[in-house]
Amino acid sequence: MSKTGVFICHCGTNIAGTVDVPRLVREIRAEHPELVVNNTLFLCSKTGQALIKDTISNEYLDRVVVASCSPAHHGNIFNNCVGERLNPFMWDMANIREHCSWVHQDIEEGTRKAKALIMGAVERVKQHQPIGKISVPVVRDVAVIGAGIAGLHTAIEIANKGLHVHLIEKEPNIGGKMVKLDRTFPTDDCSMCTISPILNEVMGNENITLYTLSEVEELKGRPGDYKLKVKRKARYVDETKCTGCGECEKHCFTRFAPQLQNTVDWSHRLIPEEKEETDRIVDHYKAQQMHLISILHDVQKRFNYLPKPILGYVAQRLAVPLSRVYHVATFYTAFSLEPRGKQHIKVCTGTSCHVRGATKVLDEVKSVLGVKEGETTKDGEYSLETVACIGCCALSPCMVVNKEVHAKLTPNKARELFEK
Repeated sequence: MSKTGVFICHCGTNIAGTVDVPRLVREIRAEHPELVVNNTLFLCSKTGQALIKDTISNEYLDRVVVASCSPAHHGNIFNNCVGERLNPFMWDMANIREHCSWVHQDIEEGTRKAKALIMGAVERVKQHQPIGKISVPVVRDVAVIGAGIAGLHTAIEIANKGLHVHLIEKEPNIGGKMVKLDRTFPTDDCSMCTISPILNEVMGNENITLYTLSEVEELKGRPGDYKLKVKRKARYVDETKCTGCGECEKHCFTRFAPQLQNTVDWSHRLIPEEKEETDRIVDHYKAQQMHLISILHDVQKRFNYLPKPILGYVAQRLAVPLSRVYHVATFYTAFSLEPRGKQHIKVCTGTSCHVRGATKVLDEVKSVLGVKEGETTKDGEYSLETVACIGCCALSPCMVVNKEVHAKLTPNKARELFEK
């Protein structure tokens, strides 16, 4: 005949402050004399665990019920404790802290509910059967899908623990949205200043194998024995021999098809002032292709956006395909192909800002300005856009006006800001 022990934890006053533990012990002992019932101040302490192990041995228990906190909090502690005397699967747990003490103020109701949960666990543990353990060989390699900033950090952490990581990214480049940001909080550094060391660490880590232009097509198996099918898109170069010289780009038909080459003289589409200013900027960088991003930054700073005819002229001056210039201009969020207002507003809609009311702040800003995301007011004063993150999640919801961050916003605070 099985014999069950019940161990009730006071958890200081976390449980005992709302549940009458001594009364609980008396009632269960009186109504169920076949049970061995004990209680202590902290079951998770060494003294509490010793009580459980000694009682199992002295009373010849073959099943145990622990009435304390959440299994997610201390489940492993009690599993290991019981496992020293019994099969580690011959116990159960009643959560009388989160389910009783922390959700009730009435001691009578808290005690009644705790008793019901404990007796439910007693009936449940009667159905438990001993389960054995087996050793199964596992593949210790780890696949990380997505090489954004989170994926990069994950890969580095795992690789530094001695495991081999397969880092899979569907885009040609790694870094995700982080590399598209202009500035990051709180140092106001460009994002590349922050992420470049991480990119280099990933590329130089012997425990990380990087797969770009790759997508997961199939995943099956079980933990330790997963089978992952990855589709790798062709790069049309031998990556083992690539030195990054860039010569292949000049002859790559798949990227620079003839119809994408410059076929017009863009200088005739610019007014004299635009051509003069663009020439000055391009000449400052000696018309070198490697300075394309810097050139576009200076063009946008001068004209407040990137006019399409000027993009064509820049491509013409640098002798690069127009498609390449457009690729850069549309990849980075710092660039805009439409005129921006004198006051450039960015409302963060990232996860932290979103859960704290960024949507309502954005609606208020749109109402005040009379524009939608991506639009500029008719007087050219304000332009509005949303961004995924501005790097100050602890102060969310946030908004940037030009380079000034406004934090912990509410709809009323946003309206007051524009009224000032």
